[in-house]
Amino acid sequence: MVSALESAQAPTYVAFRTSAEAVDNGASGTETTVAATETTAAPATSDTTTAGNGGGEVIPGTLTAEQATALINEIKQFTGLDPVERTLWIAGPTFAVYLPRQDAAELVDLIRSISAGFGLTVSLEGAPPSAAETVCAELLLRKGSFPVLEASRSLQPSTWNYDFTTSTLIAQSGDGTPPNAESLPDADGSHVVVIIWIAE
Repeated sequence: MVSALESAQAPTYVAFRTSAEAVDNGASGTETTVAATETTAAPATSDTTTAGNGGGEVIPGTLTAEQATALINEIKQFTGLDPVERTLWIAGPTFAVYLPRQDAAELVDLIRSISAGFGLTVSLEGAPPSAAETVCAELLLRKGSFPVLEASRSLQPSTWNYDFTTSTLIAQSGDGTPPNAESLPDADGSHVVVIIWIAE
């Protein structure tokens, strides 16, 4: 998972789920699914979660709204990230960031730890679910508003080995103007766009 993030040449999608089964991986045709960590906690499932398309379709292996809220709060606590606006969610709460490639191991450690605490699995995918391709295309048009998420060694004693900080690209430009495509962090290959979503 770390090497896949470090070498990604396109946006990468990280999904939290109660089950790794029946993952729709869009057009990529490949998937790397990683068990969160060994845990004895049984994942809580919802048999009544319905699809966001209004059709009332039951989606097995998704989170309840309460679980998703708790997971959002955990991600916010450790990273300072807020979900993107609701119209851009991929089947549940969605976060979008630029990640420095050298911080891939730290992010993977964090998401595995969070997912284990909730009894979930986490997968790294090269494409969004096919049902969310239009939303993802719209989301990626707003890359200039994505924050940069960076890891640094935390001072001890600490509950975690690394601290994560976020900064906006507008603040980094110093003059308050949005960055252009050539100056985005992924343009020079130093960062990868990571979309984190929760299968609510």
